[in-house]
Amino acid sequence: MTDSPPSRGLAPLWIGLGVLLAALGLAADALGLTAIGGGQGLGLRQLGVLLIGVTLIARQAWRDAARPAPASCLWVMAWLGLLCGFADVAAVWINRHGLGELVHKPAEYLWIMPAAYLALFLTAGLLVALAVRVLPGLVTLPVVVLGPAIFVFWSPTLQFGMLDEIATVVLAVGAATALARVAADRPESFVRFCRTTALGMLAATVAFAAGVAYTERATERAALAALPAAPRAAPNVLLVVLDTLRADHFGSYGYARDTTPRIDQLAAEGVLFEEHWSTAPWTLTSHVSLFTGRYPHETSADWKTPLDDALPTLAEVLSANGYATAGFVGNLFYCGAENGLDRGFSRYDDYLLKWGTLLTTPSLGFQLFGRLVAGPAFVVLRNSAAEINARCLDWIDRREDPERPFFAFLNYFDAHAMYLPPAGYETKYGAPDRELMMRFHSRGWTWSAWDTDQQQAFVDAYDACLRYVDDELAKLLDGLRDRGLLDNTLVIVTSDHGELFGEHNMKEHATSLYLPLLHVPLILWWPGKVPAGRRVDAEVSLVDVPATLLDLVALARPEGMPGTSLQPLWASQPTPIGRSPLVSAVSQGIRIAPALPAAKGDMRSLVESGLHFIVNGDGSEELYDVRADRGQERNLIETRADDAARLRAALERAWR
Repeated sequence: MTDSPPSRGLAPLWIGLGVLLAALGLAADALGLTAIGGGQGLGLRQLGVLLIGVTLIARQAWRDAARPAPASCLWVMAWLGLLCGFADVAAVWINRHGLGELVHKPAEYLWIMPAAYLALFLTAGLLVALAVRVLPGLVTLPVVVLGPAIFVFWSPTLQFGMLDEIATVVLAVGAATALARVAADRPESFVRFCRTTALGMLAATVAFAAGVAYTERATERAALAALPAAPRAAPNVLLVVLDTLRADHFGSYGYARDTTPRIDQLAAEGVLFEEHWSTAPWTLTSHVSLFTGRYPHETSADWKTPLDDALPTLAEVLSANGYATAGFVGNLFYCGAENGLDRGFSRYDDYLLKWGTLLTTPSLGFQLFGRLVAGPAFVVLRNSAAEINARCLDWIDRREDPERPFFAFLNYFDAHAMYLPPAGYETKYGAPDRELMMRFHSRGWTWSAWDTDQQQAFVDAYDACLRYVDDELAKLLDGLRDRGLLDNTLVIVTSDHGELFGEHNMKEHATSLYLPLLHVPLILWWPGKVPAGRRVDAEVSLVDVPATLLDLVALARPEGMPGTSLQPLWASQPTPIGRSPLVSAVSQGIRIAPALPAAKGDMRSLVESGLHFIVNGDGSEELYDVRADRGQERNLIETRADDAARLRAALERAWR
């Protein structure tokens, strides 16, 4: 190959068109209109046709360009893969650190992205090298460059949701065309540059991998070394959050199916709160309330923003009092470390290095994988309860100071959509229908498309997942008992929010503030310290769990962590206490159907004396007597105006 004089290319045309489409898309987004493409995105067929089309154009435009050697193809593809990875890294960094937004990526993204793209592009490079060897006169260097380069320039734009996909693809085609032109004009210099810089980027990838691993281990060692002495006879604490589990599907809360035998046993041997309400119908803000004792509107956490360091967390308080702390989570979307929930934990296990992480960490991998499987994020981006248990027990076994009390937080995610029971549980409560479960998330947000049998299929699968979670919790507790740790462990079992199965013609969660989303279990178990078989019918809020936990382990709450201990409510002679208001809230939803309540604006609600008052985003109000009307079918806002006015005023006071 020899360098040749510069040639004219199509890049200016593509880039100009891309800029125009991007501007139109951004303008539509700013005006609240439907962006170009209708928000539906490009499918694999469209991308494939586009790739074939521009490759044929390139073949015609550069038919006289240099023919590369097979080794040159591999170096070029390796360079493009690493370049794509580091472009993705830069986009994630800008989003996370520049814009302060959640990106749902592990800390290891610094090396996973370059490594994953390198493997992907090299695999394609082997096919290209074979084509060059078999058909040496057909493939030219700019043709080799153009197709993969489109993905190099398109991939990082996927990190920015405000950009329209069609516009970004056109821009990527323009940039790739410009790069292919450089390869056509200076083939030898281009390949030499690719080889040199690919080696440098590969070294950086290895350095990032080593640096992240070392930093995680060093941070944990430093946190443990800095712990003060713990109070004498301090108990262990196990806080278990059963993600997405509504209270009325537990046997101890009156459910007919045997979904929760071990949890029911805990309830029979401990304290159960019959009317325990979450502060939010989705994961992050409810977990923040559980960790800080604060309502959603009092914190920074929201759909796109993590919890900041302005408020003390439960883990920080326990760590400051000598507890070894660790978190093990299944929900990698809104329970991972980047959400700010890891503060105070010496160890926080979220993303595990497995195929699901490697597939979905790269933006392009997540996007294209999503084209192939309906709703794959909920299938792949999770850790199973069995994996969580194994990591937790391993951490307990490896503690340097076995006499030091521990605080372990576990988030089980297995009952979240897509409701896919693991092997051995598929037919627990009905015939399996995996295809139906996989379509559930992609068919809109109402039940209008489903008949009664299909609705029951979702409930059956959900219950089977719950039974699996219960069995895994039993294994964890048995593991602690086998280690002689359980009797001195305070166990708290709760959930962050519930789920809808057709109530108010809706499904899933995060879209409204109805009872099935907010009424969640709360069970406390500690033999000899918590009375057995006590059921408390008082209405209580999730925000009071931190105060209750610290009261039980005899630790003072720091300034900035409000709440009221619920311990007096289960005394033999219950003592009235000033419980926190049962306020719940959800901010305006993002990327949800316009007809849904949360799509119309921020929502908030208050429960008091059996009445549930809801203020919708459009200003409309609802009032239900949830003791007499658990289905919330009769809106009393017109007939009980005095109660509505009283609750409206109480909600305003609590909101301040």
